Amino acid sequence: MIAIEGQSGCILVNLKDIFKNGMWNGLRIHLEDCNICPCELRHIIDFIVNNCFKKVLEYDNIAVNCLCNLDRTYFLIRPDDKITRRYYMRKNVNCKEYDIRKGRELGYYFMGFAVLRDDLHLLEGGEGVIIDWIQAFYQDTGTARTIIDLLEHRYKVALIPTNISLRAKYWNNYLTKREKVSNLDEFVKYLWNCSEDIINYYNIAYDVSGYDKIYEEDAETIYLRLLYDY
Repeated sequence: MIAIEGQSGCILVNLKDIFKNGMWNGLRIHLEDCNICPCELRHIIDFIVNNCFKKVLEYDNIAVNCLCNLDRTYFLIRPDDKITRRYYMRKNVNCKEYDIRKGRELGYYFMGFAVLRDDLHLLEGGEGVIIDWIQAFYQDTGTARTIIDLLEHRYKVALIPTNISLRAKYWNNYLTKREKVSNLDEFVKYLWNCSEDIINYYNIAYDVSGYDKIYEEDAETIYLRLLYDY
């Protein structure tokens, strides 16, 4: 299990192996995977189990798959404080009065979650990892970007989109500036360089839409086409 608090106050949690010690024997948390007080962590876990699971279950098409892959699902939450309410949860802009009231009552806001294809703690770093699904519940909060940044920094991996709901502008900047990827051939080369199992990536891509359909080209720019939008 991991519980990482980011610089902006957000908390990224993965509940992998939460059951290993049995019902009464507490959690097994390695220090390198947690920078949060154990007392607060227990409240966070209660919030995820009692509230975040319910939110995920509202998505009929992905709910079962997400919760059946709980060891690869990462929840991003934010505490109810002045920073969150001022910069992230803005009433009548990206949320309602009900959301604010519920967050104050529970102490946390469920910002979004991501489900990955690989088990990150087994990787040595430097690999490319497929994102199966990523979901943000509130617009203009940087939720998807925050999840990606925290995971890439912690595990030294490169997260690669396939059938996900992200804005094209983000992935265009990500691949062009950060990885020097600006067309389909460079994307394939990038995958080859960062993956030990390139065949697996090709199979995934063709099952979803094909790499030739992820990129759309014109005379001036190359960008990632949205497969879904949130």
